[in-house]
Amino acid sequence: MKIYDFSDYKSFLNARIARLPKKGRGEVLRMAKHLQMHPTRMSHVLRGDVNLTSEQACELCSYLALSSLESEFFMALLQFEKAGSKSLKKMLLAQMDSIQTRAADFQNEVAQDHELTEADKIEFYSQWQYLAASLLPSLPEFQTLEAIAARLELSREKTRKLFDFLLRTGVCLEKDGRFQMGPKSIYLESDSPLIVHHHANWRLRALLRHEKMTDNELAFSSPVTIHSRDQKQIKQMIRDFLKAFLKVASESEPTEKLACLNIDWFEV
Repeated sequence: MKIYDFSDYKSFLNARIARLPKKGRGEVLRMAKHLQMHPTRMSHVLRGDVNLTSEQACELCSYLALSSLESEFFMALLQFEKAGSKSLKKMLLAQMDSIQTRAADFQNEVAQDHELTEADKIEFYSQWQYLAASLLPSLPEFQTLEAIAARLELSREKTRKLFDFLLRTGVCLEKDGRFQMGPKSIYLESDSPLIVHHHANWRLRALLRHEKMTDNELAFSSPVTIHSRDQKQIKQMIRDFLKAFLKVASESEPTEKLACLNIDWFEV
């Protein structure tokens, strides 16, 4: 569900609420609370009796975690709803057409390139949330902004910023209001200066996870003294295991969990 497919903001809001879990029960109350409105007045807005003010609409864009272009379109829909003359409506229609064209051009631009630029790699590997958010849409229950925000324990605004980047770079796509993994390849060379950030991000996540580990999870650390020939043998054993691990992971269907494997074999 894309906002650009709607011709009035109230239909968009009602459709968005209807797509939420439990058909959006309690969402009108949460919107009203965010906008510091009485819930009854918010209900009147959605039923078509009254309109939001420009200030309320701006705050609602933030609450819904709309992108900058989506927010621009939402505000144009609001102004169109409140417009009192044909000339103003005509001008606003042209503005909305322009925004729809820019949104379509953006999607086409993303589809043409299949590798992250170096600048985008720097941002992508700066925080673990980028990679986690890009993988979650492969799980059916984590394809909406709200579900992913809850799973990663992030605010809607923070999650929206992540997906603004993931959508812009083509790492993820959005179709009918649901996210999916995109065409961009994500590969980090072993000699990349970013590899340290990548490893550190996920090892920190492992440390934070230790106190909550279940029977399906495992943590193991074992300093040892060893002969150099056996050190090489264990390295090869790990390589063989990783080949098997990647084969099982790539063929695992249907996917149900987001998990991470960290392995270090190093001299102290």
